[in-house]
Amino acid sequence: RDECRKMTASYHSRRDLISKLLADIPGVSVRPPDGTFYIFPDVSAHLGKTAGNHRVETVEDLCMWLLEEHDVATVPGGAFGDPDCLRMSFACSEEDIEKGIGRMKEALGLLS
Repeated sequence: RDECRKMTASYHSRRDLISKLLADIPGVSVRPPDGTFYIFPDVSAHLGKTAGNHRVETVEDLCMWLLEEHDVATVPGGAFGDPDCLRMSFACSEEDIEKGIGRMKEALGLLS
């Protein structure tokens, strides 16, 4: 029972951390999830933008660009009911969340 409380507190902490970090990225809006360890940030403000020779037209384009160029793994939210969002897991360490969201923020800052 104690272990369950510790794990629940850990997930709440990671949820709060990823929510705050994502909310600090210009052009990203996020609502904290109610139950799972997935979060769905809305990235539609970044669609139709470019970084160098790379054009981001769709959420799928953005997912591939984040993975291939910036080592950030995300999944398009369309398969889960929200085509303007990414699906991201926070079932990892707080350090990994900070690193990944930091890379994502840097990447999105390159788009114009």
